[in-house]
Order: sequence, then C-alpha cells, then structure tokens
Amino acid sequence: MIPPERLAWMAAVIDLKALLLRKNNKTRATPQMVLVVDSKNFAVIDRLCEMSGTSPEAKRIQEVKEEWMRRGCVEHCPDAHIHHHDGWQMPETRRWSSTGAAAATILHNLRPYLVDPDKPYDEFITKAIANATLTGQGSGATKSALARLVTLGWALPPALAKDLLELAAISGQASA
Repeated sequence: MIPPERLAWMAAVIDLKALLLRKNNKTRATPQMVLVVDSKNFAVIDRLCEMSGTSPEAKRIQEVKEEWMRRGCVEHCPDAHIHHHDGWQMPETRRWSSTGAAAATILHNLRPYLVDPDKPYDEFITKAIANATLTGQGSGATKSALARLVTLGWALPPALAKDLLELAAISGQASA
C-alpha cells in the first residue's frame, strides 16, 4: 500500500500540472485515455515514474519563433516598443504519462486527495475503465500495466478488479 502522504503529493502534482487527454487513434476500437504531466523539474517526473513503475519521456528542446515572444515593454523603457527575443529556447522538459486502465487505477487511488473542480476526474476514470481491453488484442499490455501497479501497492478500482476476477475464473474453468 502506498502511504497517504505520497498519494497526497502525487494528487497535488496531478491537480496542478496534469492534462487529461482523449486520443482518437484510427487503429484503436475505442478512444485512448491518457494522463500526462510535463515538467522541467526532473525530480518531480522521476518520482511520478518511480511511483507508477514507468520511465520518463524526454522532450526535445524547441527553438521559439520570434513572433511568439514579441512583448510590448511597459515596465522599464521610456518609449513604447517591442522586445524581440531571437534564438530563445524552451527549457528541456520530461513527460510522465499513464494510459487507459493504469491511468484510471492511479486516479482512483488519488481521488480522495484531488481537489481541482475543473478537471473531470470521475468521467475520465469511468471512460478509461469502460475502454479497458481485458480480452483479445491489447489485453496483455493492459493486464501487465495493472499487475505492475498492484505490485507497487496501487489498489485496483472495484470495476476492474471484478472484471479481472471474472476473467480469471472463466480461464480457470476453460483450462480445467
């Protein structure tokens, strides 16, 4: 079991930094639900990865186009003008992400600590569980991700635990 203070820490990061995405991939039967945190604070991303048993994704440094950084000077210059910041680069960032049933499991455990009223956490969890592939093509990755989280101390949402138990019982009867 993950200590409450670690869950609360992760919930705070999710509340402040996470994006709840819905990807429509033509090769998938259902939309992919993705929980994402991008940060230039690598320690935060590393801890998220450690808690979820995943690896960070490095984001390449991007050169910022001049027109994006034009700013009218209003603070320290006597005459109104535009500052140009040529060649400025966005800082290097890393990404932590979790998808589908794994993301639903993480949010289910964090739910008591999440406070942002503008993020549809419950809808995301429900949709991710409904779209979870527990049989057939893609089910191996889903079951592997869930097993990894359980090993790390995450509790499965009741709907997923029930479905997995039913599948185990069915496969046990089929092999008998």
